[in-house]
Amino acid sequence: MTSPFQVNAARKKEQNLRLSIQLRKEAMHKGLQSQAQNENYLLDSRQSLQERKSVHSELALSITAQRRRIGLDLQSIYPIEAVEEEALQFTIRGVRFATGREAEEEDVATALGWTAHLVYLLAGYLCVPLRYPVQPVGGRSLIRDPVSIMMGSRTFVLGEIG
Repeated sequence: MTSPFQVNAARKKEQNLRLSIQLRKEAMHKGLQSQAQNENYLLDSRQSLQERKSVHSELALSITAQRRRIGLDLQSIYPIEAVEEEALQFTIRGVRFATGREAEEEDVATALGWTAHLVYLLAGYLCVPLRYPVQPVGGRSLIRDPVSIMMGSRTFVLGEIG
């Protein structure tokens, strides 16, 4: 025989279980809604990603073309040409990269200054960091050495002979 106390306890347990089941159903329903929203968001995000990849590819091609044009412009501004009948001898804008004692200090400074400017511009346009940064200052351009551990000035003037 069951007592009224046991019946009440069983009814209370049944109500608690029904309430728990109802709360779980509601939580599952909310979870399914959230999952559906997230799936829609994921689909939208994938589409957005594809669009952005396409834009990125177009920009990369555009940047490459622009860099090519800049390189050609710099080649026409600072043409470097081989000296006829002399191995490993070059000129920049008609000024010879002089070697040896016969070199005129002004020619050396001019050629190195133009070369430093060309390297400086190319590094900027091509987004290439230089290990030894160049500071173009005409015929007395500078190269800085932030890498070595030597004492004293680590800035060197290009074109100084001796």
